[in-house]
Amino acid sequence: MKRFLSVLLFASAMTIVPNVAVFAADALTETETIIIDEVGDGIDDIDNDASTAAGESAVVGKIVGEFGVDEALIQDLRAQKLGYGEITLALSLAERLPGGITDENLDKVLDLRQGPPVQGWGNVARSLDLSLKPSSNKLEKIGEGTSKGEGAKNERLRHEKTEKIEKAERAQKQERIERIERVERPERPEKGGKK
Repeated sequence: MKRFLSVLLFASAMTIVPNVAVFAADALTETETIIIDEVGDGIDDIDNDASTAAGESAVVGKIVGEFGVDEALIQDLRAQKLGYGEITLALSLAERLPGGITDENLDKVLDLRQGPPVQGWGNVARSLDLSLKPSSNKLEKIGEGTSKGEGAKNERLRHEKTEKIEKAERAQKQERIERIERVERPERPEKGGKK
């Protein structure tokens, strides 16, 4: 009887484990998607901030200060048809590779991005075994306050993104609770003989 219950319990646990693994994979994908959206927004914000001469000067100054590179490198990357947001992201990824921002690391990042095959920034980061979250933070830092009135806008966007992440996490938690079913105990056989 104990052996039967042990086998039953083990079999029940084995049916739950794949569901939990699927849930974990779904959560990672959804979080990655949100971060990729943040990266896209950050790139656009920086490029919009640099759309005027004064804004461009401010963005270049922030990139130079943040990564410790010279303006000549930034102009070389601009000549390769990269926007300031993409330059920031490429430098952020190269910075976290062994050796930091070197021509070799920057070429590695840009070769993955520009292909062939052309890859999105999420795939570039994955190919380098890096996360996009620190790069998202760098984009946000470079994009902060370069345009007038951007401080309040950035705060509102940050709040909206936090709410979106929390909502996704709550939905996933609820789904996980619904997936895990309680294992019913087998009924005990009645003892015969005594009344």
